[in-house]
Amino acid sequence: MGGMLTSPDPLRVSASLANRLWARLKLGQVAGYHFSRNHPVGRAIADFYCAQAGVIVQLENAHAANPGRNARIDQFELDGYRVVRVSEYELIDDLDGAVRKIVDMLRVAPSNGARDSYVH
Repeated sequence: MGGMLTSPDPLRVSASLANRLWARLKLGQVAGYHFSRNHPVGRAIADFYCAQAGVIVQLENAHAANPGRNARIDQFELDGYRVVRVSEYELIDDLDGAVRKIVDMLRVAPSNGARDSYVH
């Protein structure tokens, strides 16, 4: 189909944005905390996981609702992890702001086993 332009594949865009965030999180570059990517936590996979702080970073796909993803986030919180949700829009418009949001959660001490969630 010569000359026709197609929209980028939403999953590929998501992977590209996840890679931008991963470049900032890996190797302890964020306030000295170490993250794993696509890390198994219980029966689910966290997008990014910091064992030191018990913090999970989950990326929110702007292109499709995913009820299973919300159930997974709820389970993470029930298991005592603190979850930071970062939207694709945040990664596009303000990557530094998204990283600051993660750092804010890392620096907040968990309150007596409370299952905290920080949602923008």
